[in-house]
Amino acid sequence: MFFQLFSYFFSSSIITLLDNYFFPTPSKGQSVKRWLSYTLGIQLSALTILRFCFKIPNVLVSHLYNQNFLFKYIAFAIMIGIFWLILKGLAYQLITIKTSDKTKLTKKEKVIFIISAIGMMLAIVFFLGSNWFISAFGRLTPEQFIFNFKSPVNGTATGMIEQIISTPVLLGCLIFSFTAHFI
Repeated sequence: MFFQLFSYFFSSSIITLLDNYFFPTPSKGQSVKRWLSYTLGIQLSALTILRFCFKIPNVLVSHLYNQNFLFKYIAFAIMIGIFWLILKGLAYQLITIKTSDKTKLTKKEKVIFIISAIGMMLAIVFFLGSNWFISAFGRLTPEQFIFNFKSPVNGTATGMIEQIISTPVLLGCLIFSFTAHFI
């Protein structure tokens, strides 16, 4: 458990130091906010990519974090953090690829952009959740679902809660943190 937490906080601290070096802030409170944001965002990104792209099913289990996996995870999380810093530099126009004659967004356009981003985020979460539901329970008719939903339940299978947390909840949290970080 110690090595798991160490890998999360160490990689986030490195990215926060790089962020403060390249994008300085006037206050310490802003640095703490950045560290918390990177701790949440980078770890959710890294865990989601490891879980779904690299097919490591038990990425949240602490005994997986032995010395070999620990260094690989820290390097992977730092690479994701550097990617986030590049995206941040591009988003705030601190890194420019090509200059253009863009005008600033009006207040109405900003509101529409934020509502669209939230709507897109919810659509992705619902899409992922429905795909998970179909893969976990199969294709149910509405009558079967209502019957199963209303019938008394004595408990859930031991792996069901872990499966719910590691599949749609992890992806939803990643999408939410990524969207909230740039809005």
